[in-house]
Amino acid sequence: MDIILRGGLAGLAGYSACTAANFALYWLHIVPSTEIHYNAILLHPAGTPLTTPIWISGFIVGYILAALLGLVTAYLMDRTSYDYAWLKGLVVGISFWPVHVVIFPNLLAPRLFFVLPPIMVLTCFFFAAIYGVVAGLTVKYLGSSNKAGVS
Repeated sequence: MDIILRGGLAGLAGYSACTAANFALYWLHIVPSTEIHYNAILLHPAGTPLTTPIWISGFIVGYILAALLGLVTAYLMDRTSYDYAWLKGLVVGISFWPVHVVIFPNLLAPRLFFVLPPIMVLTCFFFAAIYGVVAGLTVKYLGSSNKAGVS
């Protein structure tokens, strides 16, 4: 399996895990929104109601960005080794957190922090950690099966 497919699948697996954790906390009323809401608010003009097509756009963009970040994780492990894959994935996930909560919002939608509760900024850190660990372990699993001759 090539590095692009391996990284993309790892990114999708990582984002699925952090989205599942996010939805569980959202349904338990522990957090006020999900990262998909966050993405939808970030992508659309202020005051746009959160309808199904808007929500789906946040969902799709989240998965696209997660797959691209999975490529970074796969490249890092391809160049360094698969040892401590969970830790390398964790570092990549946590390193992307400031980009996700500070840089993108300020570039695209400075109004985001007026809509997004501060608790979501903190929980995004933990979701980034979950993403990183799962993506790192997925890259390791897909890479090790590739080294063993399994296609």
